[in-house]
Amino acid sequence: NLGVVSLEEGKSFVVADIPGLIEGAHQGAGLGYDFLKHLERTRILIHLVDLSNEEMKPAEAFAIINKELDLYSRELGKKPQIIAANKMDLPVSRKRLETFRQNIGESLEIFPISAVTGEGIAPLLGRINRFLEELPARESETGTFIRKTYYAPKEERFRIEMEDGVYVVTGREVEKHLAMTDLENEEAVRRFQKILEIMGVDDALRQAGVKIGDVVRIKDQEFEFED
Repeated sequence: NLGVVSLEEGKSFVVADIPGLIEGAHQGAGLGYDFLKHLERTRILIHLVDLSNEEMKPAEAFAIINKELDLYSRELGKKPQIIAANKMDLPVSRKRLETFRQNIGESLEIFPISAVTGEGIAPLLGRINRFLEELPARESETGTFIRKTYYAPKEERFRIEMEDGVYVVTGREVEKHLAMTDLENEEAVRRFQKILEIMGVDDALRQAGVKIGDVVRIKDQEFEFED
């Protein structure tokens, strides 16, 4: 997936979202060849690292990815890199951040961020933009080119309807976050609630007339509304 990041003063850059590589990608494991070919066209690599998964060793996973990059292409392995340490809205991620820094060393910049709360996003984007400005322009970027931009219709993020006294929230994004949430984990539930708040679901429910204690349903899960 490609997206354009627009900054102040008319500055912008294009970001390619590449799914996580697996060990053996340089030999074609998974969709390794397809993903690595896309990376060859980039100027800088941003590693999005999830520090909340206590079963995963993020520094080791990071090392495996870089090994795959280097085995596929020495040039790809030498591209500038920045690490975005994600899910800083969770205490477990903050707790693991310093250990991760120590394991990675001082050769790479690490930006703690939260995709949910927006923490750290602005400094990260600003650094990426400065990095790109510092890099020499590629030959293909110095000539005249035409860029066509196509805009897809904006998708409705969620919808609220009343069914038999229950407020029913539907929407692909909301349902995706619910599916990714361990409802037996109190911390994960709090994070899901924070996501709904940031998306505007709470405010929309209030506008629809919800009261404290009313039942809200998302897919097959029911919750009591709390202020």
